[in-house]
Amino acid sequence: RRYLDAYNNVPHVGHCHPRIVRAAQSQMAVLNTNTRYLHDNLTRYAERLAATLPDPLNVCFFLNSASEANELALRLVRAHTGRREMIVLEGAYHGNSSGLIDISPYKHDGPGGTGAPDWVYTAPVADIYRGAFKADDSLAGAKYAAGVLAGADVATQTRQCLANIAAILAAAGGSMADVVKTTVYMRDLDAFAEMNTVYGEAFGALPPARATIGVADLPAGASVEIEAVAVIAATR
Repeated sequence: RRYLDAYNNVPHVGHCHPRIVRAAQSQMAVLNTNTRYLHDNLTRYAERLAATLPDPLNVCFFLNSASEANELALRLVRAHTGRREMIVLEGAYHGNSSGLIDISPYKHDGPGGTGAPDWVYTAPVADIYRGAFKADDSLAGAKYAAGVLAGADVATQTRQCLANIAAILAAAGGSMADVVKTTVYMRDLDAFAEMNTVYGEAFGALPPARATIGVADLPAGASVEIEAVAVIAATR
């Protein structure tokens, strides 16, 4: 029986694939130089590779290790979002640089580690066979996702709740401007100001009607939950 190994470190074309081995051996016999020097083959390779990708993916970065690739990914996402927070999976390992150890529970929660920085949130692995929520639970996905924010501060949880609402509205052809009523549930009303600051950023000068209710508990240990009612024009 044959198996496809898609878990052992990095999925690839196979261990010691003869075609890949021959190509590498042939190239090493022809030229071995630093890729900082421009050469037409780099452009040709990038064009051929980009041609296999769906739009709008059309840019290639050539890197020499997974650690370097992940460090670049961090720089790109932070430049795009302007934020530092990261969500990672428990047990994850992303590389051995200082920046990647910060987002690798396998390292920072292991021997000699100092734990996760306050901007890193660890999500449980969504294991529907042996995890806390099984395949027969229709809400398993939502429950695993809720665990991501359970340890986050009120501002972060509020921001994520509002982002979830915005994504749902966008999928329905609407926007946050279509929201006419919200209900905010909070375990600690003393944190109202923290929640309200983020809430105001989302709705601006003309927020919808709102009720804020203090509750004893929320699912998955969350501190904030937001319910929204929106009216989306049928012409959209």
